[in-house]
Amino acid sequence: MLDNIVLFYIFFTIVGFLAAMLGTIIGAGGGIIFVPLFMYWFPEWSPSMIVGTSLFSVMCNAISGSIAYLKQKKVYISAALVFSVATFPGAILGAQMSGWFSGKGFMFAFGCFMLCASFLIGFKNFRKGERKEESLTLDQLTYSKPVGISISIVVGFISSIFGIGGGLIHVPALIYLMGFPTHMATATSHSRRIYYGWFYYTFNRESYRL
Repeated sequence: MLDNIVLFYIFFTIVGFLAAMLGTIIGAGGGIIFVPLFMYWFPEWSPSMIVGTSLFSVMCNAISGSIAYLKQKKVYISAALVFSVATFPGAILGAQMSGWFSGKGFMFAFGCFMLCASFLIGFKNFRKGERKEESLTLDQLTYSKPVGISISIVVGFISSIFGIGGGLIHVPALIYLMGFPTHMATATSHSRRIYYGWFYYTFNRESYRL
């Protein structure tokens, strides 16, 4: 542990910078880094506080990353808006349920989720050859709204219950189930989580403190 307050802030500033950089590149919010770090560094925190703090960090990362992606014209804006609204039901349920976990129960559930997500991504990456969808432009891209909405509801639940941005699930789903080009899936998924920290605060205010 860092007893020096200056070193403490320097350390977490560096971690935040690296998490934001990695999250923006892969379309994740950084929660996969923040949540384990908070669990280790602040064992006295409740699962709800860990989730709330992580989601606030994810929201800040999403705002800055989305500005950059919008300037590059990689965000499918209408899809991002639809996906954002669709996450509401799942996010509400996840925010309510996150307080049900004990410390060890939350650690076990989060570990199981990360393991399953790793297997899913690893399995998909074994597929050979370049996808023809990679050459699609924003004007050429089409997708199934019912499928996108269904996936977003699940992603909203996972995000609010585990404190992550949901990109580990959403980006592969956009790529392999909905035919998004990789760069567009990353940018669009990143942009739809701008409101996460505020939304979790609204439904779970006891998880935050100044």
